[in-house]
Amino acid sequence: MKKSIISIISIVSILISSFSVNAAEVPRESTPCNATNEAIVVVENLIGDILTEVQNGLGYADARAKSNRIFFNAWLNGQTNGYSYGELVDIANAAIWQYRDMYLRPDFYANNLETVRVIITPVIEDYKSGKITYAEAEFNARN
Repeated sequence: MKKSIISIISIVSILISSFSVNAAEVPRESTPCNATNEAIVVVENLIGDILTEVQNGLGYADARAKSNRIFFNAWLNGQTNGYSYGELVDIANAAIWQYRDMYLRPDFYANNLETVRVIITPVIEDYKSGKITYAEAEFNARN
């Protein structure tokens, strides 16, 4: 009896520990040009759950209100790694807008995926072969 209880407890603990929380990432293509990778990571850590909610149907205004409150409190408590409220909110608002747009118009994104691949493939190939730098590749991809 004691062995079965211990085995059940160990199985339950293994199952519980194997589940991880998957918060949505900030889409890199939606970020402002001056956003650093560290600022994007700060935004993901603070509002990843809200981005997941937007992917599942949360409205744009509600998501912005939630994220603004989180950023303001984080800024007041010095939890933004030195980034200003405005920098983080700009990154978040762009990500929220893109995820909301993807939720409302999924067929638009599905239909244009191949078009984007055709446009971006030469830029990626030029970067891989060393013909252009990363900055030039990023500029070419955005324009």
